[in-house]
Amino acid sequence: MSRERAVHITGLIAQAGFIGFVAASAISIAAEQACLTIALLAWGLKMLLERKWEVRRTPLDWAFLILAAAMILSTAFSIKPMEGVRLGLKKLLLIPIVYLTVSQVQSEKRLKEVVWLLLGVTGLVSLYGIIIYLGGLEERASATFSIYMTTGGILMMVDLVAIALLLNLKRRRELAALGAIVVLVSACLAVTYTRSAWMGLLVGLLLMAILRHRKVLFLFLILAIFIPFAPHGIKARAASIVDPKDPTNHERVLMWQAGWRMLKDRPVLGLGPIDMKEPYQKYKLPEAREAVGHLHNNFVQVAATMGILGLGTFLYWIFAMLKSQARSYRKVPGNERFMKGAVLGTLAAYTGFLVNGMFEWNFGDSEVIMLVWLFTGLALATERLLEEGSASLTNPPVNAVKAS
Repeated sequence: MSRERAVHITGLIAQAGFIGFVAASAISIAAEQACLTIALLAWGLKMLLERKWEVRRTPLDWAFLILAAAMILSTAFSIKPMEGVRLGLKKLLLIPIVYLTVSQVQSEKRLKEVVWLLLGVTGLVSLYGIIIYLGGLEERASATFSIYMTTGGILMMVDLVAIALLLNLKRRRELAALGAIVVLVSACLAVTYTRSAWMGLLVGLLLMAILRHRKVLFLFLILAIFIPFAPHGIKARAASIVDPKDPTNHERVLMWQAGWRMLKDRPVLGLGPIDMKEPYQKYKLPEAREAVGHLHNNFVQVAATMGILGLGTFLYWIFAMLKSQARSYRKVPGNERFMKGAVLGTLAAYTGFLVNGMFEWNFGDSEVIMLVWLFTGLALATERLLEEGSASLTNPPVNAVKAS
């Protein structure tokens, strides 16, 4: 087999693995990780055969490197180094998703294919989750995911992308499809009863209203009208968000206080990126009742496990991500409706992820963070397409079409 043929085949395998990864993002973490592994290995082999480095530099490179360095240091000085390697460092292996996505999305057509595939699969998964919930098989919908909190976090982010596109596109067929997806995903998100995901959705919608779409405010009006007629369970769950006496709210506060005690004990590098179940027994307050594996807050968890150094790098990563997403959004012209909607959606989804992470350890949830990396890569790929003029080649000006 010639080298050119091998390069072509490995390129096709990388593309197929990437598409499989996108499709599996809303179905199965095992299939998702298997497809990701195939895509990364094929992409790496392709670069070796071509003797060409295809990993493009991004505005996030330094943020990733600094965060990785802090995690490695924290692991090296962890109270359980081997557990830190198993639980902490493996998260670094997911960051290449960003660079793989940028390399695979090389046209506006491919961008649309990837986004529609993700939205369509998530819509079907949401329908399945609703059916299972209505059938009485689950008290809180988890659909195909491991737990309802993961389901809520993923559906929230996908919902925001779908809503952003719904607000930007104009073709009736696209609007009908997006409307159906939004209804299904929103309904399934509601019956996950995941309050932090609900809050992430609301803040993401508010961001859209501030940046571009004042008509999003009508969605808040619809919600305000709908809530009195919502099922009792949803109303009670929503009301508990601001109830300091709610048992789960109280328990979270106790977890955060335990995290503060951990940070005071090991302030520089923390305990290490380990499971919290055993250390929590040492640091928890006497009235705490739950046995926990994490502290239900990204910032508290990072501070306790990686110390002040890790928390500083984590905050820098958040800033770099927001800056990068906002830059990508600003660079997309208003007439590029799909691109504008997609990048607005990824920015809103990342904002929702941060809000969700105020009450969950979603940075440590592989299924959720892989979707964050995918959305990050899509935003960066969109920016690159505009810089290289690919968008204008895919959608030539009307005058140019007539002239040809």
